[in-house]
Amino acid sequence: MTDSTLTPRAQAWKDAKFRGHAIENFLCTFIAIDVDGANEFSEQCFGQQRGLPETASAGGARAEWVPSVLGGLSPSKVDMVFEWDKVRYRIDPSARVSHKSSLESQAYLIEPDRFLDGLAARGVTVPIDVRESLRLFIGGEDHDLSVTRFIAGRPFLGDLHRRTGLPIDKYQKRISGKTFRKYASTRWNSMLDWMDDVRCEIARSVLSTGLSSNEEDHATHLWYFDKDGEPDVIFRISEVIERIDAIPTYVIDNNTDAGTTLELPFGKLQMHQSRMQFRHDFRKISQIL
Repeated sequence: MTDSTLTPRAQAWKDAKFRGHAIENFLCTFIAIDVDGANEFSEQCFGQQRGLPETASAGGARAEWVPSVLGGLSPSKVDMVFEWDKVRYRIDPSARVSHKSSLESQAYLIEPDRFLDGLAARGVTVPIDVRESLRLFIGGEDHDLSVTRFIAGRPFLGDLHRRTGLPIDKYQKRISGKTFRKYASTRWNSMLDWMDDVRCEIARSVLSTGLSSNEEDHATHLWYFDKDGEPDVIFRISEVIERIDAIPTYVIDNNTDAGTTLELPFGKLQMHQSRMQFRHDFRKISQIL
């Protein structure tokens, strides 16, 4: 149903979410009743055929909120849960699935400070200069004064915004990579180095945990499956992170000319509505596995 109060982009996003939830409900029903489907699914997840799960449930449509490492509640990354006999399968008795209905799209949208506070709550050291640099890179009204102080009357150097003709970082009230490298290259490189240092923690937060504090609310698998059943590929998130751990300088090596987007081994980081928009990418994940 179309909502006249939404922009075309917001309506498209809403429609995509509900299509995704419909697919999740279908997949849960299918795996719960079809032995061959359940065997194929469990073999992709665990390397063994397990037959029908004891339970299969979809939670994405309810946008379930769960306990957060920052206190209060936060959205769960888990869209579907499949559980087998815990006595028979003591190791990995369940698959907690994050469903991806497109090859590349938004995986996580969060304010910079909440994202960094979430990492810090899990033991990651976040230097003050890195926090401030990420605030400047993402920008927005909350950091307008910091952007003004950084630029100090100098020109913004980002690519030109198509509609206004302004440098895009001036238009978006942020500091692009081009402007950062010109006026504060050491700070820019320090931020990228830090992201390389904590690349596994970033990937785990984006793909598996979000801000959720309890293990049962952490996704264990990514399932790429659209309405046409393509590509129907399951990735074990722990294996994705292991491969990311083996690429120690991915961020610094792949962002030498970055503008408003940072390339990550599992996708990319952009700004959307003054928040960090992490995007997953099936092709990138496939390449590293």
